[in-house]
Amino acid sequence: MMNDDSKKTAEKDRIDKLREVGSRTDAEKKVKLKFLDYFKKNKDSISFGEKMETLYEYVTEGKLTGRDKAVVIGALLYFINPLDVIPDLTPFLGFSDDVGLIYLVYNYLQNRSIE
Repeated sequence: MMNDDSKKTAEKDRIDKLREVGSRTDAEKKVKLKFLDYFKKNKDSISFGEKMETLYEYVTEGKLTGRDKAVVIGALLYFINPLDVIPDLTPFLGFSDDVGLIYLVYNYLQNRSIE
């Protein structure tokens, strides 16, 4: 079992990786081109749709700093990739890795707004 320091380090590492992916040249363009179609197609299969829509709005409405925007873009790219850690087509489990990542980013942003 992870202690609090290990958990925080792991979460920070995930956020840093998302920021790296979301900072790539074509990342924002890819999200804007593919997110809405993929989201609409899978909306009934996910329990975290409202959070996804909120994160997408943050990106498209310019509500984030560059660093935080890159984190969100990285998370949205992960979501629209159907062949991630647990492929989205896997019955019952397909979006479980996505929900964990989306909640991590959502909580990260909420904690940043408190700072």
